[in-house]
Amino acid sequence: MRGSCGTKGWFGQQLPCPYDGPPVEPEDSKARDLLVSVCGAQFIEGPTCCTSGQVETLRDSLAQAELIISSCPACRNNFRSFFCSFTCSPHQGSFLNITDTQKTSSGETAVKAVDFFVGEQFASGFFDSCKNVQVGATNGYAMDLIGGGAKTYSEFLKFLGDEKDLGSPFQINTPPPHPLLSLR
Repeated sequence: MRGSCGTKGWFGQQLPCPYDGPPVEPEDSKARDLLVSVCGAQFIEGPTCCTSGQVETLRDSLAQAELIISSCPACRNNFRSFFCSFTCSPHQGSFLNITDTQKTSSGETAVKAVDFFVGEQFASGFFDSCKNVQVGATNGYAMDLIGGGAKTYSEFLKFLGDEKDLGSPFQINTPPPHPLLSLR
């Protein structure tokens, strides 16, 4: 995936474009600085599979989650790593497979569904880092808000990937871990 190809309707979120080319260097130094500020030092150099527009959208989405998970640096960092890798990794083709496309309101072809192969160790660690995070204002658990009350990492990943108005604008399926095709 790379770039944005429009929305489903008037007020929908931007949908990514299917892309089968090589990763590309960011547009300019401003785009690189934005990418590093959102996703960290692992993106300080080299090509990526995202545009600055996608990174801006990612930044805004992560800011919403951070209101809930900011009290736990491990959860926050894993959340960022998960979505930054999903969106920008130059190795995206090794752990992401587009399974369906759709036409946007402007008539472009956009992603409708993907399989995101996530390693069991990362998925379990991601879930464990967030499952007991409490939200001070409510005295409840962040997992109730960011994970739909998930009790396992599989439920957590399913909730994160389900297409919904406040969440992913397309379906992100996470098949059971496969040792050769996964984000570690």
